[in-house]
Amino acid sequence: MKFDLESLRALVSVADTGSMTTSAEILHVSQSAVSWKLKRLQERAGVALYRREGRTVALTDAGQYLASIGGEMLALHDQAVGQFESTGLRGCVHIGATERLAAPLISDVAPWARRNAPDIELRVRVDQPLRVLDRLDADEIDLAVLSIPEDSLLDADIVLWRDKLQWTRGRGTDFSDAAPLPIVTFGHHCSFAALGLRQLGAAGVAHEVVLEVNSHEGMRDALASGVGVALWNLRELDRRHEQCEMQPNVPVPGDVVGVVRFRPLDAGTDRDPLHSAIVERIREATLGQKDAA
Repeated sequence: MKFDLESLRALVSVADTGSMTTSAEILHVSQSAVSWKLKRLQERAGVALYRREGRTVALTDAGQYLASIGGEMLALHDQAVGQFESTGLRGCVHIGATERLAAPLISDVAPWARRNAPDIELRVRVDQPLRVLDRLDADEIDLAVLSIPEDSLLDADIVLWRDKLQWTRGRGTDFSDAAPLPIVTFGHHCSFAALGLRQLGAAGVAHEVVLEVNSHEGMRDALASGVGVALWNLRELDRRHEQCEMQPNVPVPGDVVGVVRFRPLDAGTDRDPLHSAIVERIREATLGQKDAA
């Protein structure tokens, strides 16, 4: 079990204010972000930490205990940050991120910057993986935060997490006699789609893209309804889904990797310390929520 500091900060604030709305204002996040942090913390604790009482929120005995301990932890953490964190960092960082990895940027990294480094401005643009990489190559963004197939990993990429890719269908659906095989994708700018369609073509499997979705929830619903099959990572699936067995000559998809990728530098140019500091915070935020993903 591991508690992340930003979720503890939300719990401590709710303990002090009795309100998610007020806590959201104090922490410079949305009310839904506070609610998500408390839910994540409660899932990790395995016991009820709070209950709603009309428009207010009351902590249980377990929640009060954790808030008390959490307050002490946060005080020590913030003291250490104040002692060692560079206060000279300033400027604007443009980040391109996929839907899956935008959450820690919005709920953890941006509030951290507002609290601890007010001279840093973060701008986040959410898009599909290949579009994010195109923006990085075009110098439109400074950092790309996305998930890619392992065979696309570069030596300079910062790895956040790994997961398995799997051909997936809705539970109880059968596509063994389907010709062509119906495929669901996130569109032409999805790296998973590019990999999957390339592998099917090389294996001589007749296939057809029957649906393109634009969100992870849309993909989950589409697969569960039996529209088709998709190449997707295991972490995103739920009990409505199961593995779809493919023909033996279709390669095993391999791993998907969550990464941060820097904008390419000219020879002899040093990495911007601001960018490096933001990447370290992204790593802490993303790794801190990995087990709950």
